Amino acid sequence: MTDRDPITCHVLNTINGTPAPGLACTLTLHSILLPPGVPQPANLPVTLHAATDADGRIKHWLPYSTSSSASTSSPTSTTSPPTTGTATTSPTTTPSAPTTAAATAGPSIRSLLASIHEQHSGQQRSIWSLRIRNVGEWYAEQGVESFWPEVEVRFLVKGSERWDGWRHYHVPVLLGPWNYGTYRGS
Repeated sequence: MTDRDPITCHVLNTINGTPAPGLACTLTLHSILLPPGVPQPANLPVTLHAATDADGRIKHWLPYSTSSSASTSSPTSTTSPPTTGTATTSPTTTPSAPTTAAATAGPSIRSLLASIHEQHSGQQRSIWSLRIRNVGEWYAEQGVESFWPEVEVRFLVKGSERWDGWRHYHVPVLLGPWNYGTYRGS
C-alpha cells in the first residue's frame, strides 16, 4: 500500500485553526465525461468512505462493503469499477466498516481510476464529490451551533496515475459552523 490514495482531503476547523478529526466522509465517482452518444457506465455512482484522522486528514478511502451479517448501518450493495452494462445500486446509508471478515469489498479508488483509464483512454475526465456527512453533529458535540448539517464539494479529476502528467488530487476544506471554503491542494 502506498502512503496515500490518488485523491485525499484535509479538513481544518476555522473556529480555532485546528484539524477536524472524526468527520465521516464519502468520496463518490458520479460520472465520466464521455463523447456525445457514449453512455455512462450503468454502475455509477460509486462511493467510498473514511473518517478524518487526528490531523483532520483522509489518506486512504475504503470501499463500501456488504455482508449478510453486516450491521444495519452498512450499505446494502456493492459497486464495482465502471463498466458498461453492469447494473447496481448506490449506497445511501451512513458509512461504516463491515462487521465480519466474510464481507465483500467494493472497488478501491485506484481500481476506479485505472478502469476509467483503460476503458476510456481518449476521455479520462471524471466528476467526483467529497461529502462531509456529520458536520452539524460534530459541531454540536463541541457546543457550537452549525448552519451546515453536511458539506459537499464537487470537482473534476483528469486522468489517472497511469496517465502522463498525472497530479495527485488533494481537496482541503476550511470548515466553520457558518462558512466553508475549499481549493485544490498539492
